[in-house]
Amino acid sequence: MKKTILLLAASAVMTLALEANEPMKIKCANSANAMQKHTKKNSPFLINKRGLPHMTKLLVQNWDNKELGLTSEQKEKLLVVRKETMKAVKKIKQQLNPLEMEIVEDMKDREDPKSVDSQLLEISKLKLEATRVHLKCISQTTSILSKKQVELLLPFWN
Repeated sequence: MKKTILLLAASAVMTLALEANEPMKIKCANSANAMQKHTKKNSPFLINKRGLPHMTKLLVQNWDNKELGLTSEQKEKLLVVRKETMKAVKKIKQQLNPLEMEIVEDMKDREDPKSVDSQLLEISKLKLEATRVHLKCISQTTSILSKKQVELLLPFWN
């Protein structure tokens, strides 16, 4: 009786395994979902902290907020800052992406990490420049806004 039960159980397990006929799925860093999430977070900046917000994005979200009360003069100046910032960051991103992909390909080909030193140096320079653009944007934007407007937008700065 015990032999029969064991044989039936083993048979059932084997049948299920054969019916599945699918290799076991392994979650890994290169899965499409993981790569997509990583790509979304790929920032051109050296510092990615809440304390250094993306001011132009924040302002666009609050453009017509009555409590914030942006004047037409402020809006005009802020649009200039946004345009300059976005243009500079876009240019840097266009230079960063091919360099980063080149390193990815080299690592896939199992190249010596030292072989990508020049690309890493160039990436670090570009990210430094992007961070400078970001900090300049924050500085220019907060100088256009009143103290009260900055406090409304960035309460965690107080």
